[in-house]
Amino acid sequence: MATCNQQGGNPSLYGLGIRIAFYSLWLGTLLVSYLIPSSVPNLRLLQSFFMLSTFFALILQSSWGAISPVDAYITLLLTSATFYTFIPIYIWKVLSMCNPFWDPTRWPRVPMTGFYKRWELLTMTALAAYTTWLFGSGVGSLPTCGDQGEGKGYGFFFTQAPIDAGLFVAVNIVFAVELMIGGLISLGVDLGIIFLPRWRRRQERRFEREMDRFEMRGEEFPWKSPLQLLRAISDTIVFTIVIVAIEFTIQWNNLTPEVSDISTSAQLIPLFVVAGFLLHALYVWFNPDHDKVIRRALHPKRHGGKETRRGKGRSRSSSDNGGGGGGFVGVAVPGRPYIPGGGGGAAANVVHVEPGP
Repeated sequence: MATCNQQGGNPSLYGLGIRIAFYSLWLGTLLVSYLIPSSVPNLRLLQSFFMLSTFFALILQSSWGAISPVDAYITLLLTSATFYTFIPIYIWKVLSMCNPFWDPTRWPRVPMTGFYKRWELLTMTALAAYTTWLFGSGVGSLPTCGDQGEGKGYGFFFTQAPIDAGLFVAVNIVFAVELMIGGLISLGVDLGIIFLPRWRRRQERRFEREMDRFEMRGEEFPWKSPLQLLRAISDTIVFTIVIVAIEFTIQWNNLTPEVSDISTSAQLIPLFVVAGFLLHALYVWFNPDHDKVIRRALHPKRHGGKETRRGKGRSRSSSDNGGGGGGFVGVAVPGRPYIPGGGGGAAANVVHVEPGP
C-alpha cells in the first residue's frame, strides 16, 4: 500500500497527548452523562475550549502556510468529531419527517443552556465552513505532502484514499455543507429569525399538548429512555469511527514518530487537565454529598442554621443615633423560645432564623 513521504507531522495540533485528551473527553462525557450528570456541563465547557483553541491554531497556521492538507484534515477530525454526531441525527430527522416525538435531541441526558446551545451551533458552522474551504480550494493551496510531489497525502474513507481524490473531496464537502446548513437553520429557529412552516408548527403544538398531559399525570414519555440510549449508541459509533480514522491517517502518512512523543508540557497539560476533570467526576460519583458539603462551606450561615445577627454580631437600633442605648437584635428560631433583643428604648428588631439540618 502506498504511503506519503511527508517529512513530519504537527504535534502542536494533534500530538499524542492532545489526541488522548480529546478521545477521553468524547467518551468520558458520554459515560459521565449516565453516572454523574451534574459533572457534564464542566466537561462540555472544557471540550468547547479545547475545540476553539485547536481551531484557532489551525486557522493561524493555515494562513501562514505552515501545515499540509493532511495536518488540516486530522485537526478537523479532532475538532469536529462532536459535531459529526449530528450527521446521523439529521438523517434520522429526515427519515422521521421531523417528528418531535422521535427526535433524540428532545431528550438529552443533561440539557444545555440556551447560550451554550447557540455557542455550539456557531462553532459547528465555523468548522463546517473551514472544512468546505479546505476541500474546495485549500487542498490545492496548502503545501504538498513532501518534496517528491507524490500527492497531498491520504485520508480515511473506511479505506485508504488520496486526500485530493474527487470522491473523497465530494463526500467531505457534502458532510460539511450538511452540518453548516443544519447549524444555520437551527440557530435561526432558536433566535426567532427563521419561522417554522405551518405543518411543523402543528407538530410542535401537538407535541407540547402531549407533554403537558404526561406531566399532569406524573408520567414520563415512554420513548424517552430508548431514544436517549439510541443517541448514546450513535455517538459512541461516530466517535469510534473518528478515532480509527485519525490513527490510520497518521500511520498511512508516516507521521507516527513525530506525533507520538508525550514527554513535552504541550502534550501533558491537556492530558492532565482532562484527567483531573474526569477524576473529579468519579470522586463526586463515589461521594454524592460532595456538592452539599461545598455549598455549606461556602455559605455556612445559609446552610448551617446558625443564629444571624445584623452586622458583625451587634446591632444598633434606630434610636442609637438619637442617644438611645444600643442593643442586640432579637432572634426568633422556630421551635425555640423567643430571645428578645436587649438594650435601649427602641423596639427590638427580630430576625427569623431557620434551623439547620
